[in-house]
Amino acid sequence: MNLPLWETILQPETPDAPPETLPRYAEVLVNMTAKGLQSQVFTYQVPEEFREVARVGQPVLVSFGAQQDLTGFIVGLSADYTGHYKLKELSDILDETPLFDAEYYDFIQWVADYYATPLPQVLACALPANLVQRPKKLVYQGPNFKEPLMIARIPNEVARKALQLIDFLYKNAATYEELCGGKNAKGYSPKYLAGHLRMPVKAMNQLLARLRKLDIVVVETELSAKTRAKTVKRVTLNADKLENAALSTRQQEIVTQLKDRPEGLPLKELLDVLGTTPPTVKKLEAAGVITITEVAEHRDPLALFQKLAARTHFTLSRYQQQAMDTVVNGDSEQPYLLYGITGSGKTEVYMSMTRHALERGKAVLMMVPEIALTSQIARRFINHFGSENIALWHSNLSDGEKADTWHKLRTGELKILIGARSAIWAPIKDLELILIDEEHEGSFKQDSPAPRYNAKTLALELARRTGAKVVLGSATPEISTFYQAQRDGRILHLPERFGNSQLAEVRVVDMKQERGQGHQGQLSRSLIEELKVNLEAGEQSIILLNRRGFYTTIQCTVCDHVFQCPNCDVAVTFHRTRNQVCCHYCGYESERPAYCPVCASMELSHSGVGTQRIEDEVIQKFPEARVLRLDSDVLQRKNAYVEIFETFAAGEADILIGTQIVAKGLDVANVTLVGVVSADSAFCLPDYKSAERGFQLLTQVAGRAGRGQKPGRVIIQSVQTQHMVLTHAKNQDYPNFYTEEIVQRELCGFPPYSQIFRFIVSCENEKKAQQFIQAATLHLREQIQAADGELGKHMTLMGPAPCVLPRIQNKFRLHLLIKNFAGAAGHRLITEFYRRATENRLPEDLNFILDIDAQSLL
Repeated sequence: MNLPLWETILQPETPDAPPETLPRYAEVLVNMTAKGLQSQVFTYQVPEEFREVARVGQPVLVSFGAQQDLTGFIVGLSADYTGHYKLKELSDILDETPLFDAEYYDFIQWVADYYATPLPQVLACALPANLVQRPKKLVYQGPNFKEPLMIARIPNEVARKALQLIDFLYKNAATYEELCGGKNAKGYSPKYLAGHLRMPVKAMNQLLARLRKLDIVVVETELSAKTRAKTVKRVTLNADKLENAALSTRQQEIVTQLKDRPEGLPLKELLDVLGTTPPTVKKLEAAGVITITEVAEHRDPLALFQKLAARTHFTLSRYQQQAMDTVVNGDSEQPYLLYGITGSGKTEVYMSMTRHALERGKAVLMMVPEIALTSQIARRFINHFGSENIALWHSNLSDGEKADTWHKLRTGELKILIGARSAIWAPIKDLELILIDEEHEGSFKQDSPAPRYNAKTLALELARRTGAKVVLGSATPEISTFYQAQRDGRILHLPERFGNSQLAEVRVVDMKQERGQGHQGQLSRSLIEELKVNLEAGEQSIILLNRRGFYTTIQCTVCDHVFQCPNCDVAVTFHRTRNQVCCHYCGYESERPAYCPVCASMELSHSGVGTQRIEDEVIQKFPEARVLRLDSDVLQRKNAYVEIFETFAAGEADILIGTQIVAKGLDVANVTLVGVVSADSAFCLPDYKSAERGFQLLTQVAGRAGRGQKPGRVIIQSVQTQHMVLTHAKNQDYPNFYTEEIVQRELCGFPPYSQIFRFIVSCENEKKAQQFIQAATLHLREQIQAADGELGKHMTLMGPAPCVLPRIQNKFRLHLLIKNFAGAAGHRLITEFYRRATENRLPEDLNFILDIDAQSLL
């Protein structure tokens, strides 16, 4: 390689900042598996070559004891160390782009404390998985790689090794242009280069630090290379160079094409449109007539929303405007509850509040129960605001899209984030408003793995720290939410449907009478007749069944044996399309049994009903109908919900059959009929929230009908027609349901009058599980009794006992429930007990978990 001016090596530049002002010590949260060390922070020296770039939130590599190359995060930096231990140095900074700041780390610490979960485990949950895996650092040629004046400024003491490195990279590594071009650029790790040049890795890092300051080399993580913006070549016209230019016919065509395009055209598009060749374009560039530049190509994670209408405009009703004004002019001390009947226009209020925040340069977080199931809100926000300012957070995003979104939110480039519960972890700059739609949905609570957090709880804490306002929206609020909002005077009521449409008329059909009158089908005669009316009128229908599969159970007619999962104490479900039985708890699958394993009889009957069987019955009765099915089995296909919803919303299907998914987010004006099959399964589970969930599901699905100008009808099929849930759901009467349910909660001491903690032990050895939870219960009782003051009188232990589902995945399950009436003091006692219990080594085959604010007791 020819390196002119190498002889005129200059003295090194004065450092940008005096060494004493740079951090010399770093507090590192090390990813440890050892019990008792998982949440501890350790101090390390920052090597000189990293002091200018070290920041809180960077992933690093450290050694700990005899262990080498452990990953961790810098969580604090300082210039002084007052301890007396000899400190180790950071081995490496894995990525110089921080993933979080000090305030974010404080929030993570609060979550770890509240949910009794080790800090590294909370961080692993909070940060996108592709950002926390150990990235590989790679070295490339830098922008000044071939600049003699820059090379001449390399200090004498490292000149020989620097030249050897530059020579190797010149022959082997990608150029800076290739790296920026989004190609598969070839780079080399510092460790490989150190071995090639026969020098220590530390010395190589020091040399690279000097060369980076001169932009002679670029060091990027493999992740950075994957997620850097894709680029395209864009051609623009230099009109001032045309006067004396002698152009060929082909070149004149290019100029003509560009004259009316001041922003230029992508090179590929120019070549395709004119049918010209790259050499022709290159000659124009050489003459200065055009300029070819690399520009970033926008990655569009919103591309799955294809069928978008024009920008929407609306005028708020009197009640909507009152709700809007109350939040905009109010304080952020407590959350607001936007409570309105189904179809009352909560989304329009959300968008108006969002517009107000954007006008002030602030950001908004919009959380929905599940992004795949409530894509309509995302679609309506994009219709109203455009896609430039909006990001989505869901499992279908690629690694590159997640990394882009994370960093753009941190820097404030994006102002609106719409996502499911995990969106609460996003580092949103200038956050002013947190909107939580369908706040009653249980999917805001993570059941497994730890931290078993509730996104609503985290939202309230985040709002407390940032001063953001929180708005919880629902037509059927969680009982605890309504109770607290009523006490605080924070209810914003929308009593009318938006656009003056009326609530649907609801009828309850007694299926015992249907059977008594000789009708054996799964669809009642009333529902069949109404489906026929809708088909003739060209209107659409929804049928809800809260079960997947074709039949729910297979039973021997001779000995009454019910086929069960070999790993779980639950019956298997038969799926006819696959001719398989499967367990929806552990994933077990097998061919449909041909005979009974107990008596060898081949007389097997199917009982119960699933969505596939309902689909078959509908198609049999209405062969001309266009039918879609939407359940968890169908949703295993990527973007299936969006595709099915867009088809249904466009009027390309007549009947949509599904599980509780169809009760969420569907707003189709032409839907005038909703049928509910086996409504009893929604409210007959042995769980304190069973009635609440059943009422919410039935009311929400009833609200899908009659949202346009046409009246809606709802038919609910049940065998318990006098149940209080059905009585109130029929009238879509939340206030009276709440009044009746809150009395039962107070009598039984369930939330909102207490906080529920649930310890769960699971083990393949049933006796070992029983012994462990009995011992844990005894120790906990002793600690409660030994606590100061009246604490012991304000905590109630229930159990231990087998779980409602006593065996899952071949593990026996037992649980212990605690009702905490003592507030923060009781919370602290239980979490400290759990931490001490799990600091000791548990048997390898035994799991011991704590679910705080438990939402399900099954």
